[in-house]
Amino acid sequence: MKVAISGSHCTGKTTLVRHLSKKLTFTTVPELAQEICDLAGVHPLQDLDRYAYYIFECALGYSTYYLHKTTPNFIADRSIYDVIAYIKVMKPGTTREREYVCSKLLELAKEINYDLIIFLRFPSCYSFKLSDESYNLARQVDITLADLFKNCPYRVEEVYEYLYERDFDKVYKMIAQLSVTGSVFDPHIDIDEELEKSLK
Repeated sequence: MKVAISGSHCTGKTTLVRHLSKKLTFTTVPELAQEICDLAGVHPLQDLDRYAYYIFECALGYSTYYLHKTTPNFIADRSIYDVIAYIKVMKPGTTREREYVCSKLLELAKEINYDLIIFLRFPSCYSFKLSDESYNLARQVDITLADLFKNCPYRVEEVYEYLYERDFDKVYKMIAQLSVTGSVFDPHIDIDEELEKSLK
């Protein structure tokens, strides 16, 4: 089963993935962009010029594709659609280059076969401190992702409110239900004990 947690920065994706990884026996796929930047000691938006950032996003997109396509059961911090959204919003490289790589990544996305994408929407009332630039970027990525998911061939479940720890189990139960029965249920309804046992 392939599950991706999608959304702009500062929506709680990494925290949610960390929580779910403790309960699910899936491989955890970290956010590649953050992993690469931490290892290299760079911030792509601050330390790379426009064209270098374009190359970075291209490499990130294709790496995400191969990793998500070849890993059988995983829960991922970000989907390939997140990479596409950031390319569209940040506008690295030339218009022609962006259009080409986005169209290619959209084609490749169809081969990944996600079972579920959980789209964490950027909250309308965001209470954490962000610079105006970072806040506006997050809003634009959120809108771009929503647009991309309109034509997405996969099941996408949107979560509108910011998730706190008490809400994590609702998402876990949603994934559990899909894994066992093949359908997503109302995450506010308690799942049967047997369903949870089957995932442990």
